[in-house]
Amino acid sequence: MNTLSIENVSVARGPRNVVHDVTIAVPPGEVTTLLGPNGAGKSSLALACAGLARVTTGWIYLEGNDIANHRPEKIRAAGMSVVPEGRRLLPNLSVEENLAVSTFSLGKKAAA
Repeated sequence: MNTLSIENVSVARGPRNVVHDVTIAVPPGEVTTLLGPNGAGKSSLALACAGLARVTTGWIYLEGNDIANHRPEKIRAAGMSVVPEGRRLLPNLSVEENLAVSTFSLGKKAAA
């Protein structure tokens, strides 16, 4: 299992930072929830972990390796992905099938 550590991370969406100086540790096997109102930066932080939003300061470590601002396909190969929310799901697929889509680019062993 992968350990995720987010240290002093700020995230930009477009030209401005929308997440400021966040530090979170997610131990293996634990579930961590981000709570907050719309616009608080929850999705932006998740997208930054997956390489889909730009980290302007700080570090994101997965198993001790800094993955901040790496290409999304490299981050997926390391074991991190984002599953779409709400209307961005594939409506003709089951929940399990939608989750499997996020592992598409991984090898069979990693996807399991």
